[in-house]
Order: sequence, then C-alpha cells, then structure tokens
Amino acid sequence: MEIRSLHNAHNLFAVLMLGVWPLVCLAVMRMSKRPEAAIAGLFLASVMLLPCDLIFKLPGLPDSDKLVISSFWIFVGAWIFHRERFVQGRFRQTMWFPALFGLFCAVGTSLMNSDRLVFGPHAITGLNLYDSVHIYLPWLVMELFPFYLGYTFYRSADDLETLFRALILAIVLYSPLIWYEKRFAPVLHMEVYGYAQHQFLQTIRPDGSYRPMVFMAHGLALSILAAMAVLAAWTLTRAGSFVGRFPWAQLDAGRRRFARAITWTTSWYLSVLLYALKSFGSLVYGVLGSALIFFAGPRTQVRVALVVACIAMAYPLLRASDLVPVKDIVHFVATEVNPERAQSLDFRFENEEELLAKARKRIWFGWGYKMRAYVFDPWSGDPMSIRDGRWIILLGDDGVMRFLLSFGMMVAPVVLAFIRLPWVHGKRERRLYAALALMTAIEVFDMVPNGGYNYLPYFLAGSLLGVQQGMLGRAKYRSVVPLPEMLAYFAKRRDAQGEELPEERAARRPVGARRAR
Repeated sequence: MEIRSLHNAHNLFAVLMLGVWPLVCLAVMRMSKRPEAAIAGLFLASVMLLPCDLIFKLPGLPDSDKLVISSFWIFVGAWIFHRERFVQGRFRQTMWFPALFGLFCAVGTSLMNSDRLVFGPHAITGLNLYDSVHIYLPWLVMELFPFYLGYTFYRSADDLETLFRALILAIVLYSPLIWYEKRFAPVLHMEVYGYAQHQFLQTIRPDGSYRPMVFMAHGLALSILAAMAVLAAWTLTRAGSFVGRFPWAQLDAGRRRFARAITWTTSWYLSVLLYALKSFGSLVYGVLGSALIFFAGPRTQVRVALVVACIAMAYPLLRASDLVPVKDIVHFVATEVNPERAQSLDFRFENEEELLAKARKRIWFGWGYKMRAYVFDPWSGDPMSIRDGRWIILLGDDGVMRFLLSFGMMVAPVVLAFIRLPWVHGKRERRLYAALALMTAIEVFDMVPNGGYNYLPYFLAGSLLGVQQGMLGRAKYRSVVPLPEMLAYFAKRRDAQGEELPEERAARRPVGARRAR
C-alpha cells in the first residue's frame, strides 16, 4: 500500500487518524441507538477533523482519501447494524437507476478516451475498460452513498431537527479553532498533521486578516459549512424548537424561556462567526437565507429554492452553448459592485472559456481522469488552466451525461419539494421542510463558482427526498404527487385568488382544537 500527501510531508499521526477511522465508524454505528445522529456526526467529523489530501493507494483500487474512506465505512456500518432501515426506505427499489446510469457513464468515458495525448515533452496515456472502475467507484462512494444514507435515515421532522442540531453543534465546537486561526494564522493542519493543505497566500485577506481553514480542504469549504449551520440555527429558532434536545425544557415555562434564550444566543453567535470568516459568497448565502427563513413563509422559501436550483442546473448548459452574456455581467460588476471583483470574475470567465472549448470536443462523456481535460501548453506541456467550479470539472472529466446525473440528484429533490409542499401539514414540519430545500439549493448553487469540497450537498439532497416520502406517506405518494390531484390543487389556488384554502386552514389548526370542535 502506498501512502502519499502534499509534498509527502505527513507525519505518523495523520496516517493513524485516517487508518483507524474505519474502526471508529463501525464502533459508532454499532453503539448508536439513534443512527440518524451518528451518521450526521460521522460525516461532519470526517470533513472537519481528518487530514486533507492524504491518499491511501491500494493495489488495483482508486485513490482513497478521507472522504472516500469515511463515506464507504459509514455506509458499511449502517448496512451491517441498521439494515432494517434500508428495507423501510425502499432502498433496493430506488438505488438501481442512478447506480446503473453512473456505471454507463463511467464505461462510456473510458471507451471514448483510449487515445494517447501528447503535449510537448509530456504524454498522457489513454484509458481502457478497467479505468472505468477508477471512475465509477469514487462517484459511487462520494455521491451515491451519502445520498442514499440521507434518503434512508431521515424521514420525519424529528430527524431533520437531529440533522440541524448536528450542524450547529459541529460549528459551535469547532469555533475555538476558528477563532485561533483567525487571530494567529491557518497553521493548525501544519502543526497537527505535518503539512499545509492549501497555499498559505490564499488565506490572507485584503485587509491583512486571515481566512481560517482549520482541518478542512479550503477556507471556502469551512465558510459554506458555517453558512449551513447559521441557516439551521435560525430555522430551529423560527420553528419554535431548540438547538439542543433539552428534555428539561419541558418541565416549566421558566426553563423553556431559558432554552429559547440559548437558541437565540447560538443563532446570533454563529452569524457573527460567519461574518468573521471573510467569505463574501457564504455571507450572502447566510444573510439572504436567514432573512427568508425568518421573515418569509415556507411557500416563498421553496419557490426561491426552486429558482436557485434551476439556475445552478441551467447555467453550465447555457454557458456551454454560449448563451450567457459574460461581458455584460463583468461590466455590471465593475460599475455597480467592485472593479477588483470584476477583474477576478473576468479571469474566471476566460479560464472557463478555455476549458469549455476543450470540453465541447467530447461533450457527452468527457476526457476522463489523469488530467486529460486540462488545457496544456503545446510546447512546454505545462498545465495552463485552473478549474474552479464543480460543473466545469464534471463537464471536462465526465461530460454532459455525468453532469446531468450528479446535478440532477441534487436538483430533483428541490423540484419535488416545490410540488409536494401543499401536502405537508403542520407549521413546524413545513418550516423545517422548506428550510432544508433552501439549504440544498444553496449548496447546489455554490457548486457553480466553487469546486464542491465534500459530500454534504448529496447528503442534504438525499435527506430532503427521504423526508418527503416519510412525511407524505409511502402508500399514497410513492414517487410524486399524482398529476390530477396536483392540477386540481393549483386550480383551486388560482380560483381562491391568494386566500387560504379550507383544507390548508384545517391543516394549520391545532390538533386539539379540531378534536374539540
């Protein structure tokens, strides 16, 4: 077995942490009586604590980093110790299509890229059928496993509260390390594991401060995770829940007020922490998302989530077809926002155009891995391109087919959330449901400018789909709301001219009031 890292500077502790993590996953899943809490905790702990860019290379298998190892062994632990939940979640009936389609994409990519590429003094070998294993298995473990774990184990509003509390607790416990790197420098990964996971210069902000990374792959990965925690905290606050389980809060009114004060304080603390991370995009997500969660209703939140998710899905396809007004966007940013940001945006667009020009040559199945999709200097053979967005990585490496599969797995639950919201009853349930749809859409949208640093978007998307089936009932709503019933509802909504329908009013009335009547 080969072990390597950035500059091969890792220490023994980094190897031990990654080596014993499978045992940790199995032990936690074995002892846990609440698997939904254990799964969320293990996913977050693997992203936030394990060493980055440390690769275990086993003979004949793809490279395994902390994300691959964690996702695989969490799935194995869930399958061994909580197999009955997979049967309840209709696991076998729903997994086969994306699994087979992903295999089809991997085989197509390997067969269409058998040629040898030569750039100056360097050459890249062609792919063969066995390379489809190296393409398929990482996708299966990194995207499909988290998606189906979320789909299988999160089925109710209580499960959603568990997921949100795990996000909040993870960032709250992480915050002392964040403040440490904010004050001094992003050096914890270097001090603990022996090497830096990213370029130090990119952590320095224009005002001279630092953007923390702690043990995560990039400062942007930490900031988007903090934004999700902020949205989760304000969702629980708005829904009348607490950031912890707090069984003592049900004893009397004074203790409930104290639990509410803790919830409000935590929400504001996480908001301040997000501002301190110095990430403009994540700050926008947090501010606008919190405003929607706190001041808008669930219906408006789901509508916004649908628009955001559709934009994220359509942008790469429109960009590949030259239908995006790039120059107009750059001019608007330069005149209305900031000339420096406009210059950075223009560089990103030019870089995307070079990568798209190459991706269009093999648009359906891409160029495969081994850096075949990069743009190289024809004389020196050095790479000339920088790949930022997850969408351009997918289009270049795997083509349109795989892009539609990966993004479709995240966008489809948001679309179904918009369709199914009228059939979700209960104020608390509707708020949690709509907030999760909004968080999923934001995660998908963030994959347009950024690289998708972990499997959280697929985990949230699977949880959203599982909650839909769990809340609506599998017997009546096996896949989607029946079309005639959906059309009849929207016809009644149109005739009501914005007024609340009788069945909606009855659904919002407290259960005790309905019984008394």
